[in-house]
Amino acid sequence: MRVIVSQGFSNIKCWCVVDAFNRLGHNASLANRDDYYAASANDADLFYCHDSGDGFDFRQTHSAKLKKTALFLSDSRFNYVQRNPGDDDTAKIVSDDGGWCFQAQTPDIVRLRAKFGDGLRVSHLPFAADI
Repeated sequence: MRVIVSQGFSNIKCWCVVDAFNRLGHNASLANRDDYYAASANDADLFYCHDSGDGFDFRQTHSAKLKKTALFLSDSRFNYVQRNPGDDDTAKIVSDDGGWCFQAQTPDIVRLRAKFGDGLRVSHLPFAADI
């Protein structure tokens, strides 16, 4: 499986994800946010986006690529209203087009489901230190 791991800001977290995918036998590489925007849906089997720093704006992303997108949000309770779009709206955009959102913090999942309902494609994916 070809995996492109994109980060909003932190390379260190994403290098660990790239390493994990490669150890599982996948062909993973690191890309920045602009590389994600420029990629076509055929460039990877999975686009794993770690939201950090400035975040991602998926409003102009083709739905074929969003269906292959997994978005990991680690701190939505701090960014769900400050950005445009905020983390909650970003999670909904990804979910509505067939992608999946992973939240590190349980309160963020609770807030998302209260806001958008149980049909939202979101799961809890805690940091290793939280398990």
